[in-house]
Amino acid sequence: MSTPFSAIQCTIVGLLLAAVCIGQNRPSLSYTTYTMSDGLPSHEVYASLQDDEGYMWFATDRGLARFNGRNFTIFSFEDGIRDITIFDLVKDPQGRIWFFSYCNDLYYYEKGQIHRHCLSDTLKRTPYIITGLEVLDDRILIALYHGSIIESDLECQETVKRTAPLETKGFIQAMQMGNVTISSQGSVFESLKGIHIMDSNLRTIDSIFLEEEFKARSSLVYSKIHENTRYFAGSGTVMVVQSNGQTRRLQLGVDINHAIFENNNHVWIGTRDGVYRCDLLNLNKAPEVFLRGYSITSINRDREGGYWFTTHNSGVLYVPVLEHYSFHQGNGLAIDRMDEIIGVGGFFYAGGFDGHIYRIDPASQTLESVAQIDSRIDRMYRLPDDKIAFSMGYCFDPGTQEVFKLSEKRMQLFIPPGEYFFHYQDNRSPIDLLEIETDRVVDRYDLPRLGYRDAVRASDGFLLGGRYGLARIRNDEVVIMDTLDPILGSRIHHLIPISESVQAAAILGGGILILQNDTVLCHLTEEDGLASNVVNQLHFDGASRLWVATNRGIGLITHPLSAEKRRINSYNTSDGLISDVVFDVAYTNGWIAAATDKGISLFKESSIPPPVDTIPIYVAHCKVNGISKDMEQMSSLTHRENSIQIGVDALSFKHLESMVLRYRLKGHSPWVVTYNDQFEFNLLPPGDYVLEMQAGDGRGWWSSSMASFQFSIRPPFWATRWFIITACISFVLILWLVIRFRVNYLKNKQMVISEMNLYQNQALASQLSPHFIYNCLGSVQALALQAQPQKLVQFISQFGNLLRSVFEMTFQNMVPLQAELDLLKRYLDIEKTRHKDRFQYRITMDDSLSQTECFLPPLLIQPVVENALKHGMMGLDNHHEGAIDIVAKRRNDTLILEVRDNGVGFEHEGHQMLEEGRPSGLSLVQKRLNLIKKWTGRETKLTLENITQGVRVTIMIPFFEAIPKT
Repeated sequence: MSTPFSAIQCTIVGLLLAAVCIGQNRPSLSYTTYTMSDGLPSHEVYASLQDDEGYMWFATDRGLARFNGRNFTIFSFEDGIRDITIFDLVKDPQGRIWFFSYCNDLYYYEKGQIHRHCLSDTLKRTPYIITGLEVLDDRILIALYHGSIIESDLECQETVKRTAPLETKGFIQAMQMGNVTISSQGSVFESLKGIHIMDSNLRTIDSIFLEEEFKARSSLVYSKIHENTRYFAGSGTVMVVQSNGQTRRLQLGVDINHAIFENNNHVWIGTRDGVYRCDLLNLNKAPEVFLRGYSITSINRDREGGYWFTTHNSGVLYVPVLEHYSFHQGNGLAIDRMDEIIGVGGFFYAGGFDGHIYRIDPASQTLESVAQIDSRIDRMYRLPDDKIAFSMGYCFDPGTQEVFKLSEKRMQLFIPPGEYFFHYQDNRSPIDLLEIETDRVVDRYDLPRLGYRDAVRASDGFLLGGRYGLARIRNDEVVIMDTLDPILGSRIHHLIPISESVQAAAILGGGILILQNDTVLCHLTEEDGLASNVVNQLHFDGASRLWVATNRGIGLITHPLSAEKRRINSYNTSDGLISDVVFDVAYTNGWIAAATDKGISLFKESSIPPPVDTIPIYVAHCKVNGISKDMEQMSSLTHRENSIQIGVDALSFKHLESMVLRYRLKGHSPWVVTYNDQFEFNLLPPGDYVLEMQAGDGRGWWSSSMASFQFSIRPPFWATRWFIITACISFVLILWLVIRFRVNYLKNKQMVISEMNLYQNQALASQLSPHFIYNCLGSVQALALQAQPQKLVQFISQFGNLLRSVFEMTFQNMVPLQAELDLLKRYLDIEKTRHKDRFQYRITMDDSLSQTECFLPPLLIQPVVENALKHGMMGLDNHHEGAIDIVAKRRNDTLILEVRDNGVGFEHEGHQMLEEGRPSGLSLVQKRLNLIKKWTGRETKLTLENITQGVRVTIMIPFFEAIPKT
């Protein structure tokens, strides 16, 4: 059995480590901090957990928070949490999230709702606070601070089992159910002697006695069973109890807040001063210590391999990749920005604006400042003897850590591998080729343009790159290469050799050129997979790999000369870089170092985890016409609800900075790529839609999973199938009714016209009755016998005119009022002649009628006049002269015709005579008036009344200014 560390041993090891690290700076983990300014409800966070969907949950003293990588959703009092101080988070086998509060309320989250558990009332009656929680398939285990454990079923239908607090001082209880253990965090003991383990029946099944009492705060904060080995952590001690009873213990000498045991035989321990990572297979090995100064309350590892550390007063720390280290102004650098880095002799050397030269040891992950020059370090070159030259003419010897002048002349262009350099005074002078060792001018060249930054050997000459592109020097001949290819005139930011005849050139803003013998082999850009076209520097590691420093991370091009084998990968902050803005990159012995605007990143190539295969994506919320809608409501929207905004959560914390989304309405639109997590669709036509969504890492890789969301916009009711069918049926029915109505109307109208014609013919027949004609002929005979030729001629003329007028009216439905009155005048003149002037008549029209033409049915008044002559005038004796007045006048839209006589009158009331149907002339007029009313839909009226002497008959019909259409 291994002997545990003693306090003295720990002290000695600590002093040795401190001595080794004197003058050196340890790196810090590359992490992201989330605080209240990012939306976290509090800086005091007690626990974290990742649910089955991929969301991160945090328990704080000011509520429960769910995190999607961009925003925090806070669950608090309004969501049903009575006490918002939350201490722990547990996920059950069904995926529900359980937690408890300071007031012993027990809750769980399921399907968007917070539920208070039925066990809460029992727990609130307990005088001790909850310290631990485990939820199994059908059981709940709850540890209380005073030393007892409660066990119950999920539905609270069984009697709650409770262990009694241990009376044995110095012992802690732990309950074991399968591979789950829960321990009661007892009161502070003077010394911890052991642990009693019980089963679900509250029977002690094992007791662990410590070989050496631990005299300190005795509080067990974590316990776990894995492969028949029990792990315990608490009171500054980590214990491993194997199945054979052997116990190993590591004493940290610092209070433990939290611990997690990983299957790779490591334990993470959160303390009041950072986090410890211990090797359980070798507890004698000094633990790794990270995040000094933070009081770590919990540790959690997500499904992408990232680590989440919650703290007492600093929020949440997220470490995407563990074995990535960073140096910055807080742990060794004078300034954060580093421009140059190079690998020499197993170490990295870096420099920048401040002139410091820093050495990084990847084996111990330490940094120290080894020298300083009086100017900015612009270019770093490796000499054959592993010395480092700078473009200012300085040289650094790593062995002696001395800086000296390599040349009195400024090394404008250094030529690897270190034999020559080019020098020129200003942009107008010739360029000199000098030997490094002697400063002797070997050759001189006249270049039409200067401003070059790099030079390399190429094809029995030299290749220069700079502001105006590439220039070639061969056999004293200078060629500006943009004449060969316009792309070669682009601004060259860095130029390096890959082989004797192949070079790589970084075009600032234009990607990378691979050249061979003045020929462009390939031009690589973002379209080929580069993280960015803004390339700062290049590094070839000699193993067919080209490392690329860009403003969006590091690129790695394997087999750059082979189109078939060439692969391009990228690494950025999601892989652990301290910043995406990388000015230089170097590789040595499996380690990569990057000089960035925020410091230096150091990591092992093998520590880069492979990309995740799946990025889950969910619909988080929906808005319709700017109003929030539940997911269920999206299945049936009205046609006016056609402007839709859908917010999504793509849950990849590792790829958060570079993640892109794409979406499409299947069958309606192509893929749309966006960095926005809000998708907007405006004025969508009615229909059924399927929104397909996919997340990617921004480097050409897309998640293998694709999420979909269905919604439907109903058409307006007039565009629905049932409405169209109903409308068609209704239209046919209405059309049939209209046709039927029209046919009936035409039939009725034709019937009315026929009846009108019938009654008109009857009126004509009465006018030309044989009796009337016989009487007229008798009058002609009498006038002839009386030898009155003048009257005879006049009478015959009047009778002829009357016959002509009657025949003309035979074919007309309506006649002018004046023609009707003219006919009456001829009729009355004939009757006056026949009756030897026994009566007088008068026909008058008001002024409005004389100015406006008016129409009425023919012979409408004649029967009334005939009735006045027959029944009124003939009843007078020979001493009274008869009189007939015919008056036509207009009142608004009514034509009023009055016939007055001074005859004997009627024995009965006029309406009784009309009802009895006599006299026949008036009955005929009444029938014709009824037909006019039926035909036109307007009122008509016939009245008879006795006046002081005689009778007045009034006819009222609609006023027609024109002949109405039949």
